[in-house]
Amino acid sequence: MNPVFEGTLKNNASNNYCRSYIYENARFLYLPEMKLMFDFLERNINEGNRENLLYMDEYMKKAEKNKELYDGIPLSEMAYRTPRPVGGILCDISKEIGWLEFKRGYQR
Repeated sequence: MNPVFEGTLKNNASNNYCRSYIYENARFLYLPEMKLMFDFLERNINEGNRENLLYMDEYMKKAEKNKELYDGIPLSEMAYRTPRPVGGILCDISKEIGWLEFKRGYQR
């Protein structure tokens, strides 16, 4: 396997002109960026600091640091983990719906 595959994949999915809304980006990059942005806006609005709001240098530095942290987390550590197998969850949901049965495929 290409040794830079994971980095290339993550950079392609998270660059500024082609941001993808995949779980790993949303959880480990976009949500922290949003928190940084909201904290930055709230603090500067409350302090009446319009210059910071126009140029956002402080926010951009923190967002770059956040991106570095994101880049350093292996995809294997970002994987969503359910407390039980997805198949069991789907079977429970199908019972609630009432018209699907998961055994060997589905029946209607």
